[in-house]
Amino acid sequence: MKLVIILFEALYSVPVFRHLVRRFFNYLSCIAVRRAVCEDSSFKRVWNLSLEVLPDLTNHYATVQVVDAETQMRLRLLLCAQALFMHKSFAQLIKEGNPASSWVDVGDSDGAARELFMRAFPEGKNMKTLGINFEQETVDLIRSKGLTAECMDAMDLHKKGIKYDLVSVFETLEHLPDPISFLEYIQEVVGCYLVISVPLVTASRVGLRYLTPKWEPYKKPSYANNHVFEFSPRDWCKLFNHAGWAIETEWKIRQFPRSGPLNWLMSYAWRRISFEGYWFVLLKKDHSFSERFYRI
Repeated sequence: MKLVIILFEALYSVPVFRHLVRRFFNYLSCIAVRRAVCEDSSFKRVWNLSLEVLPDLTNHYATVQVVDAETQMRLRLLLCAQALFMHKSFAQLIKEGNPASSWVDVGDSDGAARELFMRAFPEGKNMKTLGINFEQETVDLIRSKGLTAECMDAMDLHKKGIKYDLVSVFETLEHLPDPISFLEYIQEVVGCYLVISVPLVTASRVGLRYLTPKWEPYKKPSYANNHVFEFSPRDWCKLFNHAGWAIETEWKIRQFPRSGPLNWLMSYAWRRISFEGYWFVLLKKDHSFSERFYRI
């Protein structure tokens, strides 16, 4: 197996071979995503609705276009997962006899998750929502869809003095240089639960891709286009506990089916390329660990 990998990496340096491999991988990746979606009937329903609500994801980000079909498919998987997990989070509140009426999405890219949630689930129709992003271009994009949004740093959200029943932080923590401080500050904003998603990796690592040969030289590196810390679920749990949070429920969504040849192939490939999928958690305030830590 090691010899095969060495041979493959040698051939991959040849431009023509590399191009063919990427095209074949993208083809397999699209099949893998479709099969992963079909494994869950609820997910499939939201996916089919997303094709109507969000037919084109090219301009999902205000500063860069998503032109690749395979990347759009994985992005759609993420957006559907966000909408579905928010539904599960609201259901948890209703079960506790505490129907939520407000939701702020920290790091909102274009309001797509909110759009999809409000169309897919009845409880979203009368929900008071707000998107937060530190880039004015992104805020303008969200507002152009008729959604509310404010331009501010996520670290300053607690200064507004407003609590929201649910606060979501999707694919944002890994971009922050100080996630612990953010998790502590956000306590003042969360009324009931904090909803988080991060890349799903098996071994913790430092991202900062701009420091590697893989970084495209024409790109200007920033926190927005670089992951700083990519932690495993086990290490994220430690940070959550240290910052005064406990996991109420969790959900792992991968970019490939749960079993079969595509599971083996794509899990191996995505572990080497970036990450396998996304880890969602619903957090409640719990200081049983954080109060034991001595702070000067």
